[in-house]
Amino acid sequence: MPDSYPFPIYSGLLEPRHYKSIGSAVWLFLWCISSTTKELEKDGITWGIVLGNKPIKREDLAEQFGVEEKTVRRWIKQLEEQGYIRVTRAPYGMIFTVRNSKKYQNSSGKNAHSPPERVDKNVQSEVREWTEMSSLTDKNVHSNKDITGDITVKDLSVLPSSENAQEEIESNLGNGVPSTELRAEISPFKQIEDHYLLRRAIGFDLSGTDIAAIRKVLEDGIPVGAVLTGIDKAFEQYKPRFEGDRIKTFNYCLPVIREQHYHDTARKERVSHETDRGHAKHGRSSPASGGSTRSPVGQGYYDQLYPGLIQSL
Repeated sequence: MPDSYPFPIYSGLLEPRHYKSIGSAVWLFLWCISSTTKELEKDGITWGIVLGNKPIKREDLAEQFGVEEKTVRRWIKQLEEQGYIRVTRAPYGMIFTVRNSKKYQNSSGKNAHSPPERVDKNVQSEVREWTEMSSLTDKNVHSNKDITGDITVKDLSVLPSSENAQEEIESNLGNGVPSTELRAEISPFKQIEDHYLLRRAIGFDLSGTDIAAIRKVLEDGIPVGAVLTGIDKAFEQYKPRFEGDRIKTFNYCLPVIREQHYHDTARKERVSHETDRGHAKHGRSSPASGGSTRSPVGQGYYDQLYPGLIQSL
């Protein structure tokens, strides 16, 4: 690794309990520690924001460590289940926060390359270490400024923070909803893909079946809005049959999407029909003054429809 140098770690990491809990996933844990750009503290626990909340793809981590993606997947699952890290799934990758991150005595003015000053005397219960930023970082994440626009306010619930830090993140974030202009620049397929992966919350790749199903709904002319609403309803209505049961394929959402499209179309047709009836009613001639308000069904009515018909009979 270019410009590599040693960094301190606490000996507590070498305890048997950590080895049994982490195993080879220690490499990913250390990488998270080294890639922390900012810290948030809650209930006495320090959480490090990795790469300023930049979403990271599993394949990039696999390349970083020279392992298969399934190995990275196993590491993430292991660290997450044991409580060493927290992971927020986003459309373009995973957002990591790491438990018991490094601490800066004066975080202002220091970036990710600045060595921290230790402020904890008890080093046997916590693991805090520091190293250089990994090669996955780019120039935009070398500072302490977090990239918070990629997560929603809902996602902030998994990022423990102090009250001030929470307010700062939320003020920078806004409501977390992409603007209409931004959505217009994204293809319909990509909008559906991102929304489905976000709701699925596991994995970041579509299967061949998923891709074919999304293309099919677009070919059938179903609007993107109806597709997204149908996806939301499918996940909201889904009831797991057992622990770990979940929606695994886009095909599960198809019936709900088509039903949503059917109701949307029927509602539009009903509104259009009622509008046409209203126009026809207002355009019809009003009855003569003092005349009957009943619909004309006598000779005058047929004279209007078929002039000269009565005389010819």
